[in-house]
Amino acid sequence: MKMMKILMLGAAVAVIGSGIVMQKADAATDALDVEARILNAVTITCTDELSFGYLALGEAGTVTIDTAGGRSETNVDLTIPGGSYQSGSCDVTGDNTVVMEITGTPGTITNGTDTLNVNNFTFDDPVGAPGVGPYPTTGTGAAVAITIGADLVVAGTESAGQYLGTVDITADYQ
Repeated sequence: MKMMKILMLGAAVAVIGSGIVMQKADAATDALDVEARILNAVTITCTDELSFGYLALGEAGTVTIDTAGGRSETNVDLTIPGGSYQSGSCDVTGDNTVVMEITGTPGTITNGTDTLNVNNFTFDDPVGAPGVGPYPTTGTGAAVAITIGADLVVAGTESAGQYLGTVDITADYQ
């Protein structure tokens, strides 16, 4: 009988002990705020062409148009006064306060026979400071005029004529 009491007491202690071990702490719950923002698509519309002006036949060098529309060259005999030269311009629209990146893809212009390389794009806008691509700028929610400069590489062996073409200017959220 005494053994039976000890066994029952042991079983009772085991049941009580397991209840203490298996009890869980009080749970807590709170609400987590969740947010997402779907941005308007970035738009870009190029409005003013990038023009290098008059160049001399048979001269080699690089002509640079800066973002303010100034022209310089590595060979003073390459450029001819007159003719219009100017920086290019594109209107870029992105959501307010969202960072975008502007880049220019090197390309060529041609007279149908020969080609000239356009590269080393530079950018400026009222929101940022002048810089080379990839160029960071911040959207305002409205169109911002980005001025664009670049280099034109002339080998000196190209034929006379009007050289035309396009290059890609890209604006994208970052």
